[in-house]
Amino acid sequence: MDDVDLDLTGRRRDDPTPEYARRLRPVTRICAALAGSVALCAVLSWILTRQANGRPVPGLPASVPLGLAFLAAVLILLSSRLRSSILRRAFPRSAALQLNADAVLTAYGQAALASFAILEMAALLGLGISLTSGSAYFGIVLCIASALGMLTRWPRASEVDRLLRGRVTP
Repeated sequence: MDDVDLDLTGRRRDDPTPEYARRLRPVTRICAALAGSVALCAVLSWILTRQANGRPVPGLPASVPLGLAFLAAVLILLSSRLRSSILRRAFPRSAALQLNADAVLTAYGQAALASFAILEMAALLGLGISLTSGSAYFGIVLCIASALGMLTRWPRASEVDRLLRGRVTP
């Protein structure tokens, strides 16, 4: 790459990253709303269990909150796998085939939304665990785990650029 192709900051003049950021803006807004609702689930876990004085649902077997916790943990793990499988479909199976930037960007947005939706379900299960067990602790821990998963999978234009340049594998 020639120095002529660089601007004063050292980036390419035809850098596609701002265009990717503009096209990812609706996805980012939806992801922000989902992340906010995870925080709301954590707050509701705390408030609703305090209102119930920490009493579990009467007559409910102890295996119900445990089963919900197991399901939430599986969902958190599944979110990463689903994200990568959606992204892989956008890449050609053969190295001889041309990479379609629009298909990768679309798949990246779909993968982010699917991952965030699954993490949102895990947070909702955390709220359910808090309500059924009478302890806000477990629900808040699941909400924090979901929020951390969202932060690590936050949609970024720079990640799309690295995917398209082959610096990162899906």
